[in-house]
Amino acid sequence: MRHLALFTLALAATPAMAQTTFQITSLTNSNVTVVDAGVRGDSKGGLAVSSSTVFTTGDGGTGRFDKPGLTSGTVLGTTLSVLTSDLQTQQVYAFGTSATTPASDSTSATWSHLIAVNPDGSLGAAVALGSGGIAHPGGNTKILAGYGGYGLVYTTNDGGSVFQVDYITGSVTTLRTGFGPNFGPGNEGGVVNGVAEFFGGDFHMVVPDGDSSTQIARFRVSDGVRSIVADFPGEITDDMDFSVDVFTGRWYWHAEGNGSTPGFTTRNGLDENVGFADATFSIAAVPEPATIMMAGVGVAGAGLVTYRVRNARRKRKTRKTA
Repeated sequence: MRHLALFTLALAATPAMAQTTFQITSLTNSNVTVVDAGVRGDSKGGLAVSSSTVFTTGDGGTGRFDKPGLTSGTVLGTTLSVLTSDLQTQQVYAFGTSATTPASDSTSATWSHLIAVNPDGSLGAAVALGSGGIAHPGGNTKILAGYGGYGLVYTTNDGGSVFQVDYITGSVTTLRTGFGPNFGPGNEGGVVNGVAEFFGGDFHMVVPDGDSSTQIARFRVSDGVRSIVADFPGEITDDMDFSVDVFTGRWYWHAEGNGSTPGFTTRNGLDENVGFADATFSIAAVPEPATIMMAGVGVAGAGLVTYRVRNARRKRKTRKTA
């Protein structure tokens, strides 16, 4: 004789998080602070921002400036030419040719590792990059810091390849090859730093624009469509690298030139300078449709009836065990 039995009802909805949307909504010329960056020498390239420090690299080495006021500029004992960061955690990284050797920006080499950089500039743990690493051609490579554990690398001397780098696992994904827009001027080294965005279902790269000396532009990875993020009077893009701090609402840059820019003094009469101004951002986590698992009422001897609904878009599947 069969007996009616009650099975425990369990309902679980687990929204696995998809790529977080992140977009720069403004880079302004409000509340500007500019200081002398000459302690790190002439322009070379390389800039990243942590929670407490701004790193910027020149011919004389990597300069370390304390936030919030860019004080106590000193030069590290190690030159970190190829820098990036996670804009969410504010962890700074250096690309390396080994787990302990930071890469050079101007030397053709394979970047095989991503090395954590501590706030004092010392090196931390490293993760090996997948897919054989990234082949740096020795010049004009763009490094874009992303929000949420990733960044983009755009190598221009191979026809234009865009890679997504997972900062946690080291995985490297090719997003596009044959990418041709003019991605801003190079600098006196081989790397330019900017910011990666993700919104509208696509990645974007934001850099000083090579078509205009006054603009910072974004380029959509899927098709290269260009749009303007900021347009300032006067020339701002000479040897410029920049990044952002989403927690203080600022963007940080290094620029070269001893002139004064009307309305937006990135240089302030300083040949080598580092500075910041106000910025705004749009950030939103986008959940994937939930995964739901439910166990319900059954008949003893007939087995458990299980319903699975995955991603809410797929057809419901029902299974009965005898």
